[in-house]
Amino acid sequence: MKKQQEYGTRSKSLSNLMDEGIVRVFHSRQLDNLQTHIIGKKIYKYDTTGSTNDLAFTHGLQGEKEGAVFWARAQTKGRGRQGRRWVSHKDKGIYFSIILKPDILVSEAPKITLLAALSICKALRKFADGEFLLKWPNDIVVEDKKIGGILTEMDVEIGKIRFLIVGLGVNTNFKRSELPAKEATSLRILLESKGNHISLPKSDPSPAKAGSGSRKICLKSLPEEQLFLEKEIDNQHILGLCLKEIDSHYAQFKKDGLSCVINEARHLSSLWGKQVKINDLDEGVAVDFDEEGALIIRQANGFLKHIFAGDVQLLKQA
Repeated sequence: MKKQQEYGTRSKSLSNLMDEGIVRVFHSRQLDNLQTHIIGKKIYKYDTTGSTNDLAFTHGLQGEKEGAVFWARAQTKGRGRQGRRWVSHKDKGIYFSIILKPDILVSEAPKITLLAALSICKALRKFADGEFLLKWPNDIVVEDKKIGGILTEMDVEIGKIRFLIVGLGVNTNFKRSELPAKEATSLRILLESKGNHISLPKSDPSPAKAGSGSRKICLKSLPEEQLFLEKEIDNQHILGLCLKEIDSHYAQFKKDGLSCVINEARHLSSLWGKQVKINDLDEGVAVDFDEEGALIIRQANGFLKHIFAGDVQLLKQA
């Protein structure tokens, strides 16, 4: 099994991991009538687990089908890239992982991360009027603060991907005092900070007028604004929005390749025109994605450099 630095492989010793804490196994139509093509045909829901990526990886080794989703209300060992801790308090965010089996090379794995980031941005834009943007390679930001992240891992044999695990976390119900870093935010904080429009599921007992399907309301128009925000955002609704977007983009990717994803991602990048440093080494102004999903920076000498993976540091403008 080949060791990957940016997109890690996992040890098969995880195959002994037990499904402790499982609450329910259900199908897409039982989750807000999801009606997806690939993603979420089977959804494993957990109360608390160590890591949804670990669960998904274990099931992947055991032959679980593509599109299976592993969703937990809380994680005790949630992690991001390079082993960084991902704070995963119960019902304060959505924490889920998906098994994918794309017919791609190991070097192409970053394409799937970009696809997932684009999908989450679009899903959150359907929930709230915010400028949700992707920060290459794996973060979701709004108002220059991180609200979500992605961790992609894989099982590889002889240079071939057997399956990918795409782990995703989005902060939903965290209060400002509960977040570990000032650079982070949540949907709750966003909605409390200013008047905003949100899409509510049909079953939500809100003060909005009854109607079919989801509808939008403006929080500023509600005398019960604070009462509504005292209730937690419906994580299942957010999960459904995310799975629909990932399913749509992944199906398109399998049919037509990355070109359509790249074109959309270009319009939702937070980096254009900013001075960045990659892996504490390459420095320049972020200007574009290439057709493979790599970040293109313009260096001080005017040359363009394509970066396929790495950590991005935003530099202060001169």
